[in-house]
Amino acid sequence: MSTGLCRGCGADIIWAWTEAGQRMPLDPARYPREDTTANVAVRTDHTGRIWARVISKDRPLAPFEHRGMPHFASCPARPRKPRDELAARRRRNRPGGSR
Repeated sequence: MSTGLCRGCGADIIWAWTEAGQRMPLDPARYPREDTTANVAVRTDHTGRIWARVISKDRPLAPFEHRGMPHFASCPARPRKPRDELAARRRRNRPGGSR
């Protein structure tokens, strides 16, 4: 298991691999299966490597996975953008959206 500390807040994190081959920092806590705020499915393969993916309607949580939280969603040191600004950026980036 690959563990570390967040550079921003100093919290313990676990490093997982995504299906796209990127590393994702996760909070070490396991969340209840019913907790929909934890939107990442986490599993450990036979080699001990930790894998993470976003839970979706098409790919719900599997019995061998547990719920996790990406650390960038819970890090108190991460700068937050106002929701209005995020919504405007999404509208601009949408195909056919105003630029």
